[in-house]
Amino acid sequence: MTKSGAEVDFVVRELLNTESELIQVCWSMDNLETRRREETALKDAMKELNIKRGKIITWLDEYSVGEDLEIVPAWKWLLE
Repeated sequence: MTKSGAEVDFVVRELLNTESELIQVCWSMDNLETRRREETALKDAMKELNIKRGKIITWLDEYSVGEDLEIVPAWKWLLE
């Protein structure tokens, strides 16, 4: 939970990689309020924890928000 009270679903750290990644999971980013909530929570947590990469996994949505935040569909994330 961030200082502002927002929640982040997962912190991922690969075994051989020292860099962590924050992950949010959300069905859809179609609703503007949902999009703001999920993106803001992730960006706040990234800043507080000094983590450079974040991902929001959704059912079908796919786009980028700047260079550090990626929205990907679940099927694509599972194939990574």
